[in-house]
Amino acid sequence: MSVNQIMQESWVDVLELLGHPNLKEPRIIDGSDTAYINMDTKEICVYDGFINRTKLPLDVFFKGVLAHEANHYVTLPYDLKTNILLNYEASKASKANANALSNYFSDAVINLDLVDRGVVEISDIYKDMNSKSMVTKTVSALYNNQTGLDFGDITGVDKRRVRKLAKLDYKNLELDSLRQNCFHFALILSDLEIEDEPPGVMYEPGSNPQVLDDIVKEISPGELHAFNNGLNSKLDLIDYYQRLSEYYGLNIKKVPNISYTKSTAYSDWEVGIPIHQIDFLKSKGKIIPGITKYKHITKTGSEEREDGLPNATIIIDSSGSMIPPHHEVSPAVVSAFCIANNYLDKGKKVGVANFSSSTSISGYLADRDKVCKRILDYQCGGTDLDLVKLNKFIDKESDIYVLSDMFIEDLTKVVNYFNNKSNRTSFFHIDPMQKLTNLGKINYYPITNLAQLPDLVINEVNNRNGV
Repeated sequence: MSVNQIMQESWVDVLELLGHPNLKEPRIIDGSDTAYINMDTKEICVYDGFINRTKLPLDVFFKGVLAHEANHYVTLPYDLKTNILLNYEASKASKANANALSNYFSDAVINLDLVDRGVVEISDIYKDMNSKSMVTKTVSALYNNQTGLDFGDITGVDKRRVRKLAKLDYKNLELDSLRQNCFHFALILSDLEIEDEPPGVMYEPGSNPQVLDDIVKEISPGELHAFNNGLNSKLDLIDYYQRLSEYYGLNIKKVPNISYTKSTAYSDWEVGIPIHQIDFLKSKGKIIPGITKYKHITKTGSEEREDGLPNATIIIDSSGSMIPPHHEVSPAVVSAFCIANNYLDKGKKVGVANFSSSTSISGYLADRDKVCKRILDYQCGGTDLDLVKLNKFIDKESDIYVLSDMFIEDLTKVVNYFNNKSNRTSFFHIDPMQKLTNLGKINYYPITNLAQLPDLVINEVNNRNGV
């Protein structure tokens, strides 16, 4: 039987063992390295030099190697986002060896999983490779400790280091747990020299340009500096919140631009028509059906629907009681970015009033970065909204959005101010301790978590344009 036939027979066993993952048949390629899996093409490649070096029976060799590589796809890292986040965690322990240490951690998770599945051949592979690297020896000692199998030479290994590694959880595949355990794993091994880095997994360059959209949901703004430094990335705060806002989204209904002509008419009064509508001069002071007249107003008009949105006015609270957007994810800032994008994408302008102890105002802008920078300003003071300054700023046709925890000085006065304006006005109440009432025509949206945003629809308020 040829080498390739033995490999294909072993592959059938591996597929059965791992639940028939959607992977291509493995192939043998030229080279002296070991083996790897391309996560994008879903193909395992085994180097012929690795095959030629083994002293194992080929069925044992291929079962161990193919099961190991396939389990990277099935168990860890299984996607690019997880791979990058594990590299980030390892970079906190050692920036220079982050990739190698995260690969060692992934190997530990999948190898221990394979032994649990009954693939004891993985221990034969490690013994056969007979690595002299102290990192590999230390991890092999961990495997011995956890499985009772013999993974090869562990001469000179620090037993205290192995005990520390053994305290980590290699079975919990929740992302938060994986990240935490990968960091501690890397920290325990960070002072050892990396001599034979495991090949790990391969991704095609640029194969997943949206991966950062997934990553921003897993790291806080306060981690950006460490993330960029550890992985030589350039993800800034504006880009971070833009990606979050694009993920959560927000639906703002278009506003019909309607004009009406009012006219007054008089008709015979009938029982059931409110008395306050009677025109007593026309009725000669009498309330008699057929003689008494009542006044009513009719409206005629045409409805125009051009682009459906005016400009937007965003009024955002950046007082000390609000979440600092550069440390933690701010629901107010994400909401404001969602709103701004809705209008800017439709060619409209956005004005921003950022208030705390003072009210800082920008003009109505079409420049997305300038709008976003003003939204991100964090004053960390009191909560005083300057209505006089605001009144000079607000476009009387614009949609108004107030984003605050509503601990605003003289809130009743603020509510009355917006109720007396014809603008469509919405309050985004961030982390409300108690919902607001008696808001009149103001749209009210209590925001307790970002998951609510896609379900929100900013509707048209009554009495807009006199309706």
